[in-house]
Amino acid sequence: MKLCTVLSLCLVLVLMGLTGCKSEREKSASATIDVFEDMVSQLEGIKSNADLVDTKPKLEKIGARLKDQMKKMQDMGRPGAEEDKALDAKYKPRMEKVMARLQDQMTRLQKDLGGEASMAVLQAMNLSPMDMMGGTMHGSKPQSPMGMPN
Repeated sequence: MKLCTVLSLCLVLVLMGLTGCKSEREKSASATIDVFEDMVSQLEGIKSNADLVDTKPKLEKIGARLKDQMKKMQDMGRPGAEEDKALDAKYKPRMEKVMARLQDQMTRLQKDLGGEASMAVLQAMNLSPMDMMGGTMHGSKPQSPMGMPN
């Protein structure tokens, strides 16, 4: 259940955090979704605890890329209403699809490998649930889902 909340909040942050110069925002949106797609691809290949251990170096790189992308989005600030709608229309379907796949894979890992598997994935990527919600990445202050400092 906590995993679903983290994934949902991450989707909100990605969609709400796409701000700044339009071309940069679009690049950031696409790059962030690419990172999630890479993450899902790696998770799909994990069938055993040994696979999880073998995949750890790749997950570490993905975690670093995700933190970098989320930091870029935070630094851009919030988009205007029109730009937000345009970005939402363009990227939301793709993001929702990859987030559903991610949730399915995390659920599968928990079922197949035990309840600690999802935490092992987050640990391998050096991410905490707080990071996924935009809180402590790169020393930033915790933020609400709307991207405003708490």
